[in-house]
Amino acid sequence: LPKIVERMFELEKLASDWNRGIFDYRQIRNASPESESTMSRFGDKREFVCPDGQKRTFEWHLKGFPNAWRVHILADPKVYKILIGYVGKHLPTDKYPT
Repeated sequence: LPKIVERMFELEKLASDWNRGIFDYRQIRNASPESESTMSRFGDKREFVCPDGQKRTFEWHLKGFPNAWRVHILADPKVYKILIGYVGKHLPTDKYPT
């Protein structure tokens, strides 16, 4: 849990500094998008309901946590916020489907 909390504070800082334009995910340590093949097979596993009730795809994920946990995020340029859709065990991927 301490590593997750640490990364949440990093995301909070990045979000507070973001006030225009497209979000640059390269600013986030150990973040990457899912592969095209994973999204085609398991994209629905990365859809989460947002506070406004809309379901969105959280394709970007943070890695580097104990037990291969992931944090799936979405940067919303309409409101300049980073939304967290999922924190937990590694979701299925094309390479590791289970």
